[in-house]
Amino acid sequence: MAQRYKYRIEGNEITVYPLHLMKILAFVLCAVFILLSVPILIFAFKSTEKETFFISSLTVLFAAIFCLPFFILSKRKIIFDGNTQCVYRKNIFGRKKLLDFSAIHEIAQRNTGLQSGYFIAQKGDLYGKGIYIGTPSKSDTDFTSTVLPAINQLITQTKPEPPSTATINNYKNGQFDFYESRTNEYILKPANKIKYIIPLVIVGIVWGFMLHSFLNGSMKKDTYLAFIPSIPFILIFANMTKRITFDLVNNMFIVRYLGIVMEKEKMEDFINFKITRKTTNGMHSGTDVRLLFHAVNGKQKQSFPLHDFNKTQNIERLIDETKYIINTING
Repeated sequence: MAQRYKYRIEGNEITVYPLHLMKILAFVLCAVFILLSVPILIFAFKSTEKETFFISSLTVLFAAIFCLPFFILSKRKIIFDGNTQCVYRKNIFGRKKLLDFSAIHEIAQRNTGLQSGYFIAQKGDLYGKGIYIGTPSKSDTDFTSTVLPAINQLITQTKPEPPSTATINNYKNGQFDFYESRTNEYILKPANKIKYIIPLVIVGIVWGFMLHSFLNGSMKKDTYLAFIPSIPFILIFANMTKRITFDLVNNMFIVRYLGIVMEKEKMEDFINFKITRKTTNGMHSGTDVRLLFHAVNGKQKQSFPLHDFNKTQNIERLIDETKYIINTING
C-alpha cells in the first residue's frame, strides 16, 4: 500500500515529510500523461507536417513539466533537531529555521479549512494556523504511537523558561496594548479606523450627489432615493464610534455606539472566550474574538464581538489582558 506519510528517526533528529502524498499524486499523474502521450507521439511521428510534430511534442513536454512541482513538494522536510533545539524546514532550495523548541506550545490535530492534520502551535501565536507536519491516514498508527511521542520527548528536553512577573506588573501599572486604563473602567482601544474611511467617503459622495440633485429639483418624483444613502452612512459612522468598556464600579461589560449604550452584560455571567477562524473560499480571512455570556434564562449563551484580527499573533495578548481585567472585576 502506498504511504501517505513518511518519517525518519535518527538519534537526536526526527524528520517528517508532510507532503509525501504529493509524490504518490505525481506518479499517478505521470502514468496518466504517459498513457495519453503515446497516441499523441505516434500521431506526431507519422505526421509529415512539422507544425503538427512540434505542437504534439510540446504538449507532451508541458505534461511532463506539470508533474515536476509535485515531486519537488514531496521532498519538503520538517526537521526536529535535538542538537540545536530547533525546528527546520528543508527543501531543494535549502534549509530554514522555523522556531526554537522553547517556542512550541503543542503539536495537535487541527482543521484550518484548507488543511486538516497535525500542526505545531507556537506560543507566540496560539490561534494562528501553525506549522503543518502531516496528515497520517486513520490506519497509520505509527504517527501517534511512534513519531508523536518521540517528538514530544525531544521537545521536553528543552529547559523551560522561568516564569516572569513583568507582564502582570505592567497590567497593574495600567500598561496595556489593547486597553486604555481609566478611573474605575477599562476601555478597549478602537480598531483601525482607516478601513471605514474609504466606504464612508464613497457613500458620502453618492449621498451628496443625490442630495444636490434633490435640492435642484431633478428628483421630485423619487424624493426618498435622496435619503437612502444616509442609512449605510450612519451605520458605517456608528461602527467607527463603537466603544467597549469594562465598568469596575458596576461590574458590567458595556458596548456603546455613538455614545449610546446598546449592549451590557454582568461580568458574573461571563463564561469564556470564543475564537472563530474565518475563511473565504478556503482562505483565512480573519479571526474573530468574542466573549460568551449566559443568557437571561441561564441556559443559552450570548456572544459579543471583542476584536477582529487579520493576523493571529496578538490574539493571545488580547486574551491575557482581558482575563486580567475580568479577574480584577470578579475579584
